[in-house]
Amino acid sequence: MTKAPSAAEKRHLDRVGEMACLVCERDALIHHVTSTGHARITRTHRCVAPLCHEHHAAGYPYAVHQIGHREFAIVHGIDLYHWACAEWDRSQKLEREAKDPPHWKQYA
Repeated sequence: MTKAPSAAEKRHLDRVGEMACLVCERDALIHHVTSTGHARITRTHRCVAPLCHEHHAAGYPYAVHQIGHREFAIVHGIDLYHWACAEWDRSQKLEREAKDPPHWKQYA
């Protein structure tokens, strides 16, 4: 079982949770990415992506839980693992800027 998210991870989950589905831009759920497309990875609160129910849940022909991460990337042209890693990096950058804003922003 995954441990509870840290404060930074909670803010990241909230930010990703506000995004639209990466495929169709409808309202999204948070999908915890558990594969690089080639290998399984540990489920974390850092490696997440926004997907609508149809692109997330098993039972839909092109949903990630139906076809897997590798096939999802081929069908939809979106590598969820790399997208999620890049989005976590953006969240970390926002965290750093919130703690220590660039000096030029202090005078804006």
